[in-house]
Amino acid sequence: SQQLKQHLAQNRQLQENGRNDGRHVNNNNNDNSSSDNNNNNGASRSSSKESQDAMEECPTPPVQLPCLESPDRHNFADGCIRVAPLYSDEVVRVILSHVERQQLTFLLSKATLHLELSNPMPIPNNIIHGYICDACCRMELYVGFQALAPNKLRSEVRLFTGCCGFDLCIACVVYFVHEAFRRLQLALLPPQYKPFALTSVCTLRVQSVVHEGKNARLRVALAPRGLQLCAWQLPQSNSAAHSSFAEEFDALPTPPTDWLSSCTVTTHTDTMVHQGKLDDECSICLQPLDPEKHNNSNDRSSSAAEFALVETACHHWFHAECLERVRHLSGLEDRCPLCRQPEYMALAARTCLYDVLLELKEPPNVVETPVMHIAVAALTGDVYINPTSVTACEVIHLPYGGMMSTEEAELRNTTA
Repeated sequence: SQQLKQHLAQNRQLQENGRNDGRHVNNNNNDNSSSDNNNNNGASRSSSKESQDAMEECPTPPVQLPCLESPDRHNFADGCIRVAPLYSDEVVRVILSHVERQQLTFLLSKATLHLELSNPMPIPNNIIHGYICDACCRMELYVGFQALAPNKLRSEVRLFTGCCGFDLCIACVVYFVHEAFRRLQLALLPPQYKPFALTSVCTLRVQSVVHEGKNARLRVALAPRGLQLCAWQLPQSNSAAHSSFAEEFDALPTPPTDWLSSCTVTTHTDTMVHQGKLDDECSICLQPLDPEKHNNSNDRSSSAAEFALVETACHHWFHAECLERVRHLSGLEDRCPLCRQPEYMALAARTCLYDVLLELKEPPNVVETPVMHIAVAALTGDVYINPTSVTACEVIHLPYGGMMSTEEAELRNTTA
């Protein structure tokens, strides 16, 4: 739309201004020095020294890339100039055409944010000059992506001091989606096959994998609870050259929409069975904790993430999805929904073990392609929507009829 184009044009102007600020200062100083030299060399040296001292006393803020969160960024305005990179018109057009009607998801250390395009943004009466982008601090934001609560209203998440809600400008959205695409591309395509996990709170570890006839069995450790573990078989050849970014974007071998039809993911509940906890109910949805007794347990499309369980520091059990929904509605209030104990999420990020049964495609000539490539990823939902849906990813290379243990996986990651 015209508003989106205008928004990107303004951002490009900001980028040029940010890059030229230092050059403009130096050029002005050089011009002044040259003029002073023509009049008085001594005055020029004095003026130049005073100018240099003034610049040292008032340094130019560093120029950095937009960020969603950072260990050294605790406040909204941290004194840095944050500018998104410039991309070609094709890259911007392809990314925006894909995500303008989709939901973006970002896993952060404090919360999982779900953002959708708002054009124009509904501005309350108490906000005079629009919203501010939480990634680059650009002001007067009237078109952008807003974090939404499960009820589709504006989220009241508080990630920075003095801020309520989360908003991204269009330029930052293009940047984050492009970064997510490149990261996923390196993980899924040869020759890199570079695994990744977005944040320190997210870990994906394949402990074992075995090829049994037409199936592959995997045991995977994933944290935090509530993410959807996904596995699918990659095509044998993924190295074809592409003439445009659009072809490159569409050709990425992402999880198929029907991946659940060929993949069964189950969680380990042995400890809870021993403790008798599966007889309890989730205090939020009032459904049994035991997935076998849940009303939707017979639905083939029901995923393991839907029944993933969380134990709080006060030893209460909830469905991970229910707890995440309540936390968003309460603005990430750090109190147990049942007993109101503070700092109740201390145990919630414990790793959960999953057993995966993947139905393999008909193998090609094993002599020519003796190795299968199995992608394992952590999704923020049941299906893949766009590159921001993947929070961690790894590709396993398994010989047909072979097996791999945790030690071999660690050795592979060490030598990669």
